[in-house]
Amino acid sequence: MENNDLNNSFENQNSVMGENKQLKDKKKLPLIIIIILIVVALVAGVYFYKNMNYGEDKSNPNNDGSSSENEETDINPIKIIDIDEAPQKIVVQKEDISLTKDALTTSTKPKNYPEDYLYYRDGFVGYEDDSDEGEFVKLYECKNKELGKCGYAETNGVHGTYNLEEGLKIAQMGLSIINDQYIFVYDSDVYQKDVYSPYFSKEAPLIVYDIKNKKEVGRYSSLYDPVDCKRSDDSVICDTTVATDFDNKYGLIRFGDGKIENVIPFEYEYIGVYNDEYMLVQDGQYYVYDLDTETKIGPFNNQISSFSDNFIVTNEGSYNSEELNYRLYATSGKKLVVNSGNKYIVADEDYAIVVDSKDNLNVYDKDGKPILEKSIQLAEDGEYHVRCCQSLLKFSYAIEDDVMNLTVASRDQNDSLTMVEYTIDLKNGSMRKN
Repeated sequence: MENNDLNNSFENQNSVMGENKQLKDKKKLPLIIIIILIVVALVAGVYFYKNMNYGEDKSNPNNDGSSSENEETDINPIKIIDIDEAPQKIVVQKEDISLTKDALTTSTKPKNYPEDYLYYRDGFVGYEDDSDEGEFVKLYECKNKELGKCGYAETNGVHGTYNLEEGLKIAQMGLSIINDQYIFVYDSDVYQKDVYSPYFSKEAPLIVYDIKNKKEVGRYSSLYDPVDCKRSDDSVICDTTVATDFDNKYGLIRFGDGKIENVIPFEYEYIGVYNDEYMLVQDGQYYVYDLDTETKIGPFNNQISSFSDNFIVTNEGSYNSEELNYRLYATSGKKLVVNSGNKYIVADEDYAIVVDSKDNLNVYDKDGKPILEKSIQLAEDGEYHVRCCQSLLKFSYAIEDDVMNLTVASRDQNDSLTMVEYTIDLKNGSMRKN
């Protein structure tokens, strides 16, 4: 009896275990199916990915699935925005200083050094404070103690051969302490031929020196006067500046905390600054670069002269001498005003001013449509743009809340030159003489 009860107990236990196993197997089944489906999907995805040819010409008899430079070019062609209007590149023949030791430096001390050099004294770079005694504040100790072998490094200005309407550097920057941390110096075993020269070489580089941490953080052949600085009597706060390496390639650097960061690589023939954005020149073609969005628009074969958030203006020729055929594009690349013969175009934020081949001025909106019902005739006297003197311009303007105050040079009935002021409502195109 006891044996029968024991056998029944084992049979009941085995029956329960069998039922539990079947229940677990049923629960595992959906999971197994899901795993199988995922594996199948991955295999199929890999197969189709390897066999798909994005953007290729199916009629190409050489299409065997292999990659080549020609195929890559066909898949991702460079779209030259103004190729129809400007089939040829406008290559600027700029005068470059030879960045060699012999061109910039000498082994014998030149005789034309200034007697009173403000930022160097007894083997130190620094400045005189405002005290009555004029105490010299030492910022950098020279390894090469002589004036001319060591000193503060002058920054560079605008390269005037490009059509971009950058403002000229009117005065030397002098020694400034950037972000209360950095100064620019040179220090080598050869003399600079000109202690005020903004050009340097690998043998005698421009050094960015960290006065807080007492260390060198960068070497360049030139630094351009920073344009994004906030200046006060006792500080200069800057974020970025254009620089050149020892191959005379342009890039953009950022002043970090104790280090220099490369923002735009050193691979451009020129980098210009306009409205806090950048024009990049590479292989005779021109781009607009937005630092905030890291967006590069282009290329254009014609030079870029101005741009804004909505517009890009190009033209042919050389700055302020033989410029012609100004053209207006949207930053999307859309062609707005691209007919030949326009004498001048300047881009503002939401509006562009266009002067046609007969000196007629009109204002255009973001869609490239003229706002004024009747254009304004300008006098032939004066310039459309100059970097130095606003009084020479044929017109000047200011825009606030979609209202433009426009002043133009015009001829009266007696053929006398006079300045005429207009107020223009840019929303409806209404205009009145003031």
